[in-house]
Amino acid sequence: FLIWWVLMPIRFLYMPSDKGPQAWTENAHMFSWRMKLRDRDCHADYYGVYPETKEAFSIPSKKILSEKQFTRYFNRPSSLLQYAHFLADLYDTGRGRPEIYA
Repeated sequence: FLIWWVLMPIRFLYMPSDKGPQAWTENAHMFSWRMKLRDRDCHADYYGVYPETKEAFSIPSKKILSEKQFTRYFNRPSSLLQYAHFLADLYDTGRGRPEIYA
């Protein structure tokens, strides 16, 4: 247990990277003690297109997500993809599954 708490924060030193040990990825940064050293303000607009009809539509994310989700969701790249898959399922009606773009 103690070994885990000692090695986890310094794992960037032994993680393989083509740019060297100091090149942080978002996954490595998320679980680091250094996480609170920076803050990002992100925004994303989503729209969808039905491929068969080429009909495009805007997606009101503020009406779908709660306030807490809306402020935190777009800071994480994996969350953007997860939300796009959710929207494709949500808007999958009789016209087929739409393509979702951010």
